[in-house]
Amino acid sequence: METLKEILNTSKPLVIAHRGDSMHFPENTSSSFLSAIEKGAQMIECDVQLSRDRVPVIIHDPSLDRTTNGKGKIGEVYDYESYIKMNIPNI
Repeated sequence: METLKEILNTSKPLVIAHRGDSMHFPENTSSSFLSAIEKGAQMIECDVQLSRDRVPVIIHDPSLDRTTNGKGKIGEVYDYESYIKMNIPNI
């Protein structure tokens, strides 16, 4: 595996997987990250939001509506314990 210095010290384009391999796996999950690396991604971009009690969680949208069974903004409505009890893809 290349180091970050080696990756950045090249004239070739970087392959960065946005939210992992979200075409084939739920976005921002360990499965999507591993698949992206297996397919040649040199970097993974993930998104972090803070729960109401300021615990960082990996999720793209500030709102939970699109990717979970929750509703509303995670930072305004849900503490971490409530968040982990939701139906969130974790493959």
